[in-house]
Amino acid sequence: NYDYDYVHSDQVEWYGKASAGITGAHCGNPLPSVAFMHIPLPEYSYAFKEDSNFKAYGTHRETICSSHFNSGLFCKMLECGDVMAVFCGHDHDNDFSVGYYGIMLAYGRYSGAATVYNNIGMNGSRVIVLHEGKRKLDSYIRLRDGSTKDLTHYPEYYR
Repeated sequence: NYDYDYVHSDQVEWYGKASAGITGAHCGNPLPSVAFMHIPLPEYSYAFKEDSNFKAYGTHRETICSSHFNSGLFCKMLECGDVMAVFCGHDHDNDFSVGYYGIMLAYGRYSGAATVYNNIGMNGSRVIVLHEGKRKLDSYIRLRDGSTKDLTHYPEYYR
């Protein structure tokens, strides 16, 4: 059992200031945004533990391995109102997405050729289609053979 690093307070503060500046430059309207990180936020686990009625799309075959310390980045994202989705990697046997307080939390797909483990089959990637000027995105997994799975639409699937 590892304790992975977390997003530090100065990074949360930087994000908050940057988001506020961009929102201010757009007449007070938050700019629809997405965030990418390697290690999942603790909220990925909370989405599963707190709500037995959650709807996840995709594969969940591994314990969610995030930091044991929650630095508040997710709460800052809710406060700023700009982030639609957070994408992470880290856990090779997960490629699911789930909604949590209106934000899509999603894994990519194991995409490499050599790794210490991979128990979900064929490698691939998560495709993200953004809709310019709208608070909307589509996402799915594309496998190496060209097939696709788990098409979802934000915000409809993540309320």
